Amino acid sequence: MEKNVYKLSKEDKELFRKAVENLNNGFHIKNNDFVNVIDIHGYTEEKSKFIINSFIEKSIRNNCKEFKIITGIGNHSDEKNVLYNFINYLLSQNNEVLQFISSENKGEIIVILK
Repeated sequence: MEKNVYKLSKEDKELFRKAVENLNNGFHIKNNDFVNVIDIHGYTEEKSKFIINSFIEKSIRNNCKEFKIITGIGNHSDEKNVLYNFINYLLSQNNEVLQFISSENKGEIIVILK
């Protein structure tokens, strides 16, 4: 897996910490919803790439095989689904990803790791 080095602000580091803090040991379903959820809507592609790759690495270390990514549907940008499309591409290039299931109208992606 490609290692990325980005200089993050204190605020970005806190956002990243919050994004991965509820990653637990294994995948669990609670009230028909994912416990392991990462919400990146509103992030830039560069920050999203760093967060997703880091989240995947942490998931592997914690034996978590499935999680959900929330990208949003692009209501806050000039072009719809820019982040959603970028994350789909990013996941398709990651060797640790077995498959992912996308729901474009909801801005969600379910990721299954090898």
